[in-house]
Amino acid sequence: MQESAAWYAADGNLRLEQDVAYDLETDPYRAAYHAEVILKKSREGLVCAFLATLDALQVAVGDVVAVTHPGPGWTAKPFRVTHLELHPDGNVAVQLREHDPTAYDRTVPTGLPAPPDTSLPDPFTVQSPTGLVLASGASHLYVAGDGTVVSRIHAAWVPAADAYLDGYEVQVKESASGTWLPAAAPDAGDTEAYLSPVKDGTAYDVRIRAYNTLGVRSAWATVTGHTVIGKTDPPADVTGFGAFQNGDVVVFQWGQVADVDLAGYEIRYGPLGSATWADGTPLTEVTRGTQITSAAVPPGGWTFLVKARDTSGNYSTGAAAKDLTVVNALDVIFQAQQAPAWPGMKTGFLAHWTGVLVPDSTLGAAAHTNAELFETFVPYPVAQAIYEAPEMDGGFDDTVRVWGEVASALGTGVATGVADPKLEIDHRLEAGAYDGFTPWAVGQVTARFVKHRLVLDTARGRAKITGFLPTVDVRERTEKATDVAVAAGGTAITFARPFHRKPEVRVTAIGSTARIAGANNVTTTGFTAHVFDTGGADVGGTVNWSAEGG
Repeated sequence: MQESAAWYAADGNLRLEQDVAYDLETDPYRAAYHAEVILKKSREGLVCAFLATLDALQVAVGDVVAVTHPGPGWTAKPFRVTHLELHPDGNVAVQLREHDPTAYDRTVPTGLPAPPDTSLPDPFTVQSPTGLVLASGASHLYVAGDGTVVSRIHAAWVPAADAYLDGYEVQVKESASGTWLPAAAPDAGDTEAYLSPVKDGTAYDVRIRAYNTLGVRSAWATVTGHTVIGKTDPPADVTGFGAFQNGDVVVFQWGQVADVDLAGYEIRYGPLGSATWADGTPLTEVTRGTQITSAAVPPGGWTFLVKARDTSGNYSTGAAAKDLTVVNALDVIFQAQQAPAWPGMKTGFLAHWTGVLVPDSTLGAAAHTNAELFETFVPYPVAQAIYEAPEMDGGFDDTVRVWGEVASALGTGVATGVADPKLEIDHRLEAGAYDGFTPWAVGQVTARFVKHRLVLDTARGRAKITGFLPTVDVRERTEKATDVAVAAGGTAITFARPFHRKPEVRVTAIGSTARIAGANNVTTTGFTAHVFDTGGADVGGTVNWSAEGG
């Protein structure tokens, strides 16, 4: 009798026994050997079967062959051929039974035989993912369906080297907090995940672990103290900025910024060659496009600046710039340079003998030192200085464009601040009343009377005003008529709508007889048409006429 206490325990103390009779065996030692072989072989009960090509007939039943297969984890595992069968299609059916050569060796201990049944990894030990890296910023932002921009942490890792890997668990917490929260559940094939929502400027800890098909978890791989860069990251600078005039409007174009967190663009302008973003006059804001047309640019030399802006109000670091001299494409109906006479009302301004306006002082001359009187530009200026130009009368109620050009510079010897006087206007209808000055750049109003003024905040800069050109203009229009009968001695023509300034009138005689047409007494409301013969007599006739102006 042969038995093994170790195998008996491995089988849960279940007794498995078999009686084998060797009728022709007369040697008890050889019988014991046979029993030992049977005992050992009972632990090696693996069988396998497969179809092979005719090459399989190179072996015979009883031969021992080595089998390698990654599925069950076999590497050169020995099997004995137990069956070979040739099929009609030329394939060979092969059956094998596990073979342990040490089963025939009396010197082998009665413990577990070698080689082992399998080389599969331990399912109760799971490898951790490695190389966990965290990132955030503009390239990782997400735009929700309602347009909301969400900050995210991007986590990337090297996958766990585990044969039974089933997935990952990712958890996140604020570095200052002790509570881990589930953030993502990537699949086994994933190597990255996004974690959101998170707060901009806040530090977070992130950890990840793997689990296998049995639910066994690995140790955590952790990264601590990642500060989220999200909507606080400024958008990229605008490129490809251009500006050109088309009639009485200016067309702006630029390249699209690739940032996800993008609320739009802002354009500002200032004096040609000296404009800065901080001191520029806001012109327009654009949500998403890359072209806009503006009629709000007054004539003159300007530097235009554009920046992208995100949903948190952050601007691009640098401004794209374009210089352009805008010429007036409308008919001027009122324009009067105020310098050097400065005939309007001055509040807090003094007209200097050099022809410029300077801020008044809060102290009299006696309160100044000699150096302040003779070497310093207005050392104690009033907080605000205002110059109001004389009222403009357009003659009748109409829709007109109003703007003004202000020329200024920092006072002599002033090294800090900016020369930044602001334009304001007030207007009224013929039957209306003024309702107060409002900040202005350029735009249309419906009025007969318009007043311009400039306002200087001396806290921004002690500046002198070298010129001020209030302007009102209007789009050019044309009135005309054909086949108009003109009496001898002339016929008065009245315009359907008056012009603000005398228009340019053209009169052409028509008919089979040679005639010469002309006009006199041209006013804003009409003119007198005449038709002369070749001898100069005012004989009358038929004419076509046109009047063009503003």
